Amino acid sequence: MLVTSKEMLEKARREHYAVPAMNTQGGNYDIIWAICRAAEEMHSPAILAHYVATGAYSGDDWFVEVCKWCANKVSVPIAIHLDHGDSFDICMKSLKNGFTSLMIDGSTKPIEENARLTNEVIKVADSLAIGIGNAHGYYKGEPDIKLEVLEEVRKFTDIPFVLHGCTGMREDIIKEAIKLGVAKINFGTETRYKY
Repeated sequence: MLVTSKEMLEKARREHYAVPAMNTQGGNYDIIWAICRAAEEMHSPAILAHYVATGAYSGDDWFVEVCKWCANKVSVPIAIHLDHGDSFDICMKSLKNGFTSLMIDGSTKPIEENARLTNEVIKVADSLAIGIGNAHGYYKGEPDIKLEVLEEVRKFTDIPFVLHGCTGMREDIIKEAIKLGVAKINFGTETRYKY
């Protein structure tokens, strides 16, 4: 069943688990349907993730319609997520297209502009990905993950946290991050390398 990530992640934060956000690798129907079926079999919510570049190739509207069809064939909560949206306009267009979750990524902009852009988007959407030493792709050596950053941010907000870059991160670190309020974990690199 199709839901927003806000309700999904707030429940996960309260109950101390994290929802997987699976990169759909180009919006491929077989992968979208496989994720939904696996979520149903595991009795787990899931997030179907999609990139801006993917949308330029396959079409955001096509992706949303396939995700809606698949989500409505299963009984577990499913959200449709734009990952790393790089402008306010792209994020708002995604919401209008039917995405039920989105991420604004202002990391290429100066910190003040990043903060301003993020504050505009959070007026209409929720959750927060914080840099704690994590990175996309495989790590070269042991990552230096700073869980104390999550602890400090948790002091002034109860918003659900998102953790990117878990491929190669120690399981105990991930579990501790979940205890500190991480409610969404993204999977991309691991999926790509499997095929």
